[in-house]
Amino acid sequence: MSTVTVLAISTVLIVVLIVIAVLIIAGLLFAGPVRKRRLTRRRVEAREHDEEAQRRMRRAEREREAAEEHAERARRIDPDRD
Repeated sequence: MSTVTVLAISTVLIVVLIVIAVLIIAGLLFAGPVRKRRLTRRRVEAREHDEEAQRRMRRAEREREAAEEHAERARRIDPDRD
């Protein structure tokens, strides 16, 4: 191989490596904000699920209390009934 050919291959290799490095750095810079947005969205969804679970628990507790009151009234009306 001539010196010009080796120099041309080396130049192409350097250019390719620089392009790859730039792409990797750009990907890393872009991935940070994307990951942060995804994490924020998941936190919001988790908070919404938690709020819904708490609403359902409160409703279940109210219904349980109402059922107990109803059963107590039924026992007072007919004590032989269980």
